[in-house]
Amino acid sequence: MVNFIQTSEEQRRMILEWRNSDTIRMKMFETHIISWESHLSFIEGLKARSDCHYFLCSFENEYLGVANVTAISIAHSRANWGIYLSPECSVKLAGYKIAEAIFHFVFKTMGLQTLRSEVLANNQIGLLYNQSLGFEQEAVLKDYIIHPSMPIDLVILRMTRKAYEERERS
Repeated sequence: MVNFIQTSEEQRRMILEWRNSDTIRMKMFETHIISWESHLSFIEGLKARSDCHYFLCSFENEYLGVANVTAISIAHSRANWGIYLSPECSVKLAGYKIAEAIFHFVFKTMGLQTLRSEVLANNQIGLLYNQSLGFEQEAVLKDYIIHPSMPIDLVILRMTRKAYEERERS
């Protein structure tokens, strides 16, 4: 995993192209096209933040996608995570490879207790993916996100370090 702040211009352009693709953009909370200038400003801003990390993920020299750990609270031992795969990704089980790297980072490196995932209720693939990883549904926030012009529920899922360690042992 390469932290966004360490990516090259070529990698940053590739990430932006992925993020602006219809298949990814329409599954995000913010569905507008992101400009190059906004993208660079966002990455530059990450340098001053300790509450989030964004990663470009690869496996055997092929880019898989992007993962992030956000809303990090050391005091409350929790964070949120997000992921999207490159539209061109051909690596089998790429999402699971990224998830394992993020779980290791969150639970082993950072030592946090809880990892949450927030998924739009109309993103069935995202919900099933998180559940297949061991996340359990914690709450549904009704009509929480306006996407793009109508309210959509937000599903909150959670995994604990204990559940991760049990899953790792089995």
